[in-house]
Amino acid sequence: MNGDEGGDVGVRGGGGGPDDLAGRTGTLSWRARRQARWQQEIARQEEMWHGFAQQPGTHLLWEQRAGWGGVIRGELRTAEQQTIAAVRGRDDFEGRLTVSAGGRSFTAKHVIIPPGWPRSWPPGLAEIIRQPEAPGQKLTRAVVARVQSLRELVDETDTPVLYTHGKHLNHRARASITFPDQRWLEFPVEGTRRTNAIMTAVDQDGNKVARYRAPKGPGPVEITVHPDSTLTDELVLVIAISAPWFLLYFYDEWAPGPAR
Repeated sequence: MNGDEGGDVGVRGGGGGPDDLAGRTGTLSWRARRQARWQQEIARQEEMWHGFAQQPGTHLLWEQRAGWGGVIRGELRTAEQQTIAAVRGRDDFEGRLTVSAGGRSFTAKHVIIPPGWPRSWPPGLAEIIRQPEAPGQKLTRAVVARVQSLRELVDETDTPVLYTHGKHLNHRARASITFPDQRWLEFPVEGTRRTNAIMTAVDQDGNKVARYRAPKGPGPVEITVHPDSTLTDELVLVIAISAPWFLLYFYDEWAPGPAR
């Protein structure tokens, strides 16, 4: 999974590979060159998507049903259809989300930051959003968005086990997860549409922990956990929370349905 899955893919049609394309770029217009590069990228994404099922590691399935008012009902299952996590609630900044995994129950809730921040930030908040506080430094819009969207996942004793901030929406991948010990994960998405895209969970050291893809037709999201990563209870929580982000990435912010 850490290798180059795409490889070199030539432009489809017209009887030539990359070398042939390179030889013709001098005579092609900028529009034709852009179209050729676009075709190459689409072919690379399709090849990467089709090679997903052959990737080594633990294979999981995420099946999600959207209810009224944006309520999510989803289950994370093994390849043998055993449910290992269930998610219920609203995956937004104001709603509450519950996750059941490993015989335990967790609740995700919005963290209310008092006015006057960053001077009044709670201890450790700057590290949670990965933005060390600097005296007199003006906060960027990205930092403000992370603070305003901050949520914590707590266990039955109200102890935080992880934090989420940002969101995946309208072809923008901005949601991430931070742990109390300052480890973190980001979830970039590569692809032009839902049926050729792959989302990857990448940790703070650049290691690929898991990958997600949607089927060409109806069906659950397919997830492959990297063979170097152990499917711990913590990772089950991470995957159950982040799997809906892959689908939200392709939802237009102003439209009720998925972007085509």
